[in-house]
Amino acid sequence: MEIFKRIFRALLTKDKSERHKLQIKEQDLKDLQFLAQKSSYFIEKQVESYRNKIAISATVITVIVIFIPFFISGLQNSALWIKLVSILPLAGLTICLVNFVKVLKTKSLDFGFHTDKFDSLVNKKYEEILLYEIGANKSSFEDNSIKIKKIDNVFHFNIKFTLVNIIASTIILIITNLFSMSNNENETNQPAEPVRVVPTVDPGERTNLTDTAPKMHLVVPDSSGKKTEQK
Repeated sequence: MEIFKRIFRALLTKDKSERHKLQIKEQDLKDLQFLAQKSSYFIEKQVESYRNKIAISATVITVIVIFIPFFISGLQNSALWIKLVSILPLAGLTICLVNFVKVLKTKSLDFGFHTDKFDSLVNKKYEEILLYEIGANKSSFEDNSIKIKKIDNVFHFNIKFTLVNIIASTIILIITNLFSMSNNENETNQPAEPVRVVPTVDPGERTNLTDTAPKMHLVVPDSSGKKTEQK
């Protein structure tokens, strides 16, 4: 009986030691799990920020494309010097349009390791998989930061430059409308040209044919070729 008790105790202690080792191992992997989750979270936020900039760029492009024809149509009846000044905001809006298109054409971002690595990682230990995921997320984040930094510089400059050009264009349109309104007021204030009117003449001031019969002279040709007059 004592032999069986010893064997049973040995098995229990062995089981406890194995459980303790597993608990220690799980504790050691928690830091790796935390880093893997955090690195994935950072990349998600990075990609989300990138997509927001792409959406805003597309919206601003639409606004510029609609605003430019509207601005040009408002300058049709403006003075020559106003048309010359309006070239500056038009050129600025065109530059912003080209830069926003460049933002849309930016290369796509990386997001962790590729799905092709699943077959090679399935036979590896959990710790190795976590380390590989952390490394892939870290490398993706660093490479994406270089791309996003270039986008941020162009994006923020374009937003400010677009606002400045739209405000300048709006001021030019307001000045054009003020000049056209003042010209219309000057035209209405000018004295009108006199209009000729045919008067109505009273009967006493008109000639009546029954009062004075007109004298009529008839010319009759003579046989001698001379003309004789008959009254």
